[in-house]
Amino acid sequence: MSIYKRPGLRHMGSYQVSGYPFLRTYDLAQNVEQKVEFINVTKQIVISNSTTATNRDLRVHFLSTGSVSGGQIITNKHFYNVPNNSTLTIDAKCKEIYFSNASGGSIIFSVFASQTHVMTGSMYALTGSGIDE
Repeated sequence: MSIYKRPGLRHMGSYQVSGYPFLRTYDLAQNVEQKVEFINVTKQIVISNSTTATNRDLRVHFLSTGSVSGGQIITNKHFYNVPNNSTLTIDAKCKEIYFSNASGGSIIFSVFASQTHVMTGSMYALTGSGIDE
């Protein structure tokens, strides 16, 4: 009798093989936050801000600005700005990511994620320096 054990966070092979794709496009209104949840833990995320209007930076962060330490995310600059017509590639394992828009209008952006076969229930909470401190 064979028992199949699902791969865990430290299963190296899960991060070496091609990932399961996730691809979605969003239209984010001014002063709004968008949470994107993945089916499985990611190994890479590609974010593309396709807005053509100038000064429409998309903020990318790993915790909600409405979380317990959310006020510190913006105050302490624990986000990355993706300028209009730019792309950001992140090699990171996570089960969710947040986007916010503090610009003067809506932002059109796409998210492509390469997902592992590691279930999101295995993922620990992201905290610490650069995330919520």
